[in-house]
Amino acid sequence: MLSISSWFKAINIEFKRVSVIDERVSTQEIMNELMNASCICLMGGDTKRQMDFINQYEIADVLRNHQGVIVGLSAGAINMARLGLVESHVLPHYNNYKNEYLENEIMPLTHNKVIYGLHDEAVIAHSDNNIFYYGDIFELKDGVVRQISSRK
Repeated sequence: MLSISSWFKAINIEFKRVSVIDERVSTQEIMNELMNASCICLMGGDTKRQMDFINQYEIADVLRNHQGVIVGLSAGAINMARLGLVESHVLPHYNNYKNEYLENEIMPLTHNKVIYGLHDEAVIAHSDNNIFYYGDIFELKDGVVRQISSRK
């Protein structure tokens, strides 16, 4: 978690306290930490495992009702959409996928929803009713790919 804190510190955001919440923490401690947090980071890793954790500890509603900032990195960004925290469905590490996977697995899904492909270090930020894009981001919609932001 120290490296994550340093990311924020690099842009002049410092936290008084940082906590890691995982299977080693009791359910009551998890609830207390989340309800008192000003910022929650849903980290990367195994997307399904993270969602299983959220369901096992029944914290989906706590996340949905959180009044502070929620940051999703990689798997965390995917699960933010699954939880209904944001409307943007994302495909992190978009530049690392093979065309065959994108064509056969991802593009058919774009007829039912818009998916944003984010290159590493790209960001979609939601604030009130505004959406901000930074970095190389592609909109995948109705079987068509269109670049909507670039890291110039």
